[in-house]
Amino acid sequence: MKQIHFFKTIPALLTALALTCFVSLTADAGKGEAPQASATIVGLWRVAYHGDLEGLESFDQWHRDGLEYEVANVFGGSCQGVWKPHADGTVKLFHTGWNFDANGQVVGYFQENQIIAVSTDRQTYDGTFVFRDYDLAGNQLDELTGTMHATRLTVDTPVAPGR
Repeated sequence: MKQIHFFKTIPALLTALALTCFVSLTADAGKGEAPQASATIVGLWRVAYHGDLEGLESFDQWHRDGLEYEVANVFGGSCQGVWKPHADGTVKLFHTGWNFDANGQVVGYFQENQIIAVSTDRQTYDGTFVFRDYDLAGNQLDELTGTMHATRLTVDTPVAPGR
């Protein structure tokens, strides 16, 4: 009776071990494959937009897993995106969020593409954007373009005096 139990347990343990190794290898597969840009963009940034979005500022958080989250200085201005490093050292971002009217009602959404280059000292980045607004039915309302400049924020960033 113990031999039967032994012969059932060993294959189950080997299967569990193989699955554990597979999951570990899959989790590590993406590490180290991304170009240098992935390590440089990750973090928290203060961003100033120029051009058609002059005056827009945001805090933008880039995550190592390719996700991005931004909160802007406009009503309801939070949005999210996905990013990917390019071989030339730039970063491409697709970004989306909701648009609201003055009463806080959702009136549409926007989609944005950015191409960004992080400075060699990794403390700033500059880029270009194309920003398109849509109504809730998916009709494009406008297209805005321009540039942005960002400064890295860290745990050592001093608290700025009031303006």
